[in-house]
Amino acid sequence: MRRPDGEVGTVRHGEECRVESVCREDQARAVLEAVRAVHPYEEAVINFLPLYEP
Repeated sequence: MRRPDGEVGTVRHGEECRVESVCREDQARAVLEAVRAVHPYEEAVINFLPLYEP
């Protein structure tokens, strides 16, 4: 398990980046688990948005 950077009670500033990806619905769980495994924050903000073709 990866430990978060910083200390409890200390404000830490760092860079952020946005990652976007397209995957099939059956791959969503694996994508979610992969992002959480490498994300430096304790609680990553992850959104899945379904795409529809008109």
